[in-house]
Amino acid sequence: DDRLVFSSTADYSSFDLLATNAAGTGYELLHSFEMSGGLFGMSQLGSEILFWNRSGESSVELWATDGTPAGTRLIQPMSIEPQQLSIALADRSMLFVARDTDGIELWRTDSSSAGTFPVTHLPDPAAHIWRIAATATHAFFFVEDVTFGQELWSTDGSAAGTRPVTDFGFHEPFGDNEYSSHLVAGDSRAFFFATDGIAGVQVWSASSSSGSASSVVEVCPETYCFYETWLEIIGSQLFFLREDPNLGMEVWTSDGTAAGTWALRDACPGTCWGGGTVLATAVDKLVYAARG
Repeated sequence: DDRLVFSSTADYSSFDLLATNAAGTGYELLHSFEMSGGLFGMSQLGSEILFWNRSGESSVELWATDGTPAGTRLIQPMSIEPQQLSIALADRSMLFVARDTDGIELWRTDSSSAGTFPVTHLPDPAAHIWRIAATATHAFFFVEDVTFGQELWSTDGSAAGTRPVTDFGFHEPFGDNEYSSHLVAGDSRAFFFATDGIAGVQVWSASSSSGSASSVVEVCPETYCFYETWLEIIGSQLFFLREDPNLGMEVWTSDGTAAGTWALRDACPGTCWGGGTVLATAVDKLVYAARG
């Protein structure tokens, strides 16, 4: 917790993993890697940092370090291509997306070789996984494949506990690409925007305990306003932009139930655009700018 871990190239002969000392006045060498590789994808997991070393054209190594030479170790060599999508869970494990010769999968690791394995087994080699958000006990993510189409999935970090949460049966319920989709998670629920292609875009809530999802409120009457709104969560309270026939576009909040959903304020009286732009989020506050 009191060290900065970083990599550096030593005279173009090796990649060095280094860590500053507690005082920040110097650093020490943790491990040297061959120049043919490359270090990338550092993620904190508990008291350790996990990272990848590219050991060949089609192989990588998963490593961990606690910031000391003795605590820097190889977890497992793997024939996969890690993607830039990972998240740490509360049980001191990490989920990450990786592609191999059979396609893309979601993996789980607890920084041990035995505890590193895929939790999905998607039959479609062209499947796609994007967006991932975690509650206290589960992670939620979007999947597109020929079997399920586009659906929201959840996992508790085990293969048996990984399954689809939604059953839209619609080609693009979350938008036309990963940049238009929205997914956030709080203490026990995940929230996302979706449409069935008939009704407008709605806020949906997915529960960690039940493994099911339900709509909360319509965001806009059109089937395509994904680019015009946003989702933010503070603790278990959701904030989002919603187009209301009486208030226009305003910032709303919800606890995941219809009864607990209301407009924060009518920033622009009437049916004009009073929608806000998020400036910052903190532990218990959302700071946004709105047109008055």
